[in-house]
Amino acid sequence: MSTLAQDIEPRVVKWLWFDRIPRGMISLLAGLPDGGKSLFTIYLTAQVSRLAAVLISAREDPAHEVLRPRLEAAGANLSRVRLANHVTLPSGIDYLAREIAEHQVELLIIDPVADHLDGGVHRSTDSIRQVTHALADLAEQTGVAILLVEHALKSVSRNAHPLAAIAGGNSGLRAAARMAFIGGKDPDDSERVLLCAVKHNISAEPKPLAFTLDSARFADSNGNESTTSVLTFREEADFDVMDLLVKPKNEKAGRPTAKRARAAEWLAAYLSCAPDHEAPVKDVEEDARSVGITLHTLDRAAKLDVGVERFQRGRVWWWRLPQELIDAAERDDEDDGDHP
Repeated sequence: MSTLAQDIEPRVVKWLWFDRIPRGMISLLAGLPDGGKSLFTIYLTAQVSRLAAVLISAREDPAHEVLRPRLEAAGANLSRVRLANHVTLPSGIDYLAREIAEHQVELLIIDPVADHLDGGVHRSTDSIRQVTHALADLAEQTGVAILLVEHALKSVSRNAHPLAAIAGGNSGLRAAARMAFIGGKDPDDSERVLLCAVKHNISAEPKPLAFTLDSARFADSNGNESTTSVLTFREEADFDVMDLLVKPKNEKAGRPTAKRARAAEWLAAYLSCAPDHEAPVKDVEEDARSVGITLHTLDRAAKLDVGVERFQRGRVWWWRLPQELIDAAERDDEDDGDHP
């Protein structure tokens, strides 16, 4: 039976994140591997979890070694974040509906879509509509905001529409999304991760957002330390989304970035001046941040360029300048002493 338009109640769009993530609808995020798209879902989860519950189904990132440390580093309220148990779609729709209702979930993240499909369902064919239709109904019935995460194609023409870069884009995946985004690292700044809207038919076009990619330290229950990645919001930006998708020609590999070279120079000088050419890692990190060096860049410079010696005293980790750099610094001091 059809419905008269005059009998349909008009509604304004309700937003989980104004002009970017709508409630009761599907949004889509795509990006190249290691481009920061999963880190963005962690950032979004942390923001939402301060006020509401989030349900994440992430099939590529281990919960203990990756998800928990990243959530904690991003400042998420862990008591409001739930991890789904190996759900596949569309058969798992009822399970998701129960979780959303029982825990009053306001954001559902499925990362990536391709790893959540039942047998016989493929993202590149119209069979994906079995999933997107069921998820759209779930979103409308519960009011939950759904964010689907998918990979972007590795080869895209500069003249193509950015939506064409979304894997499985010829099927119903991108059609189901009311908002769609491409995320990735700025090719000119490896510490800058951008989020660009490429479909926005329920809002004005939002400006690209820039985030800083950094690292944060964490310790497990046994006191073992490691680092994890984290995004922090930087600013709105002017950026061409195709720069995230099209590889620059004549790309030179293996050369340190200007930021990393600066960090290596700073770190070598810092440890050269430290007592016995060594310092606690936390002190080095704190002083590096004070001069605008991120932990992400500092760690890479320490490992790849300076070659610091890392050791532990008690439960505190230290960095020491490698002996060859100490010897070189001492030779320079001796040479300087030969001149009046």
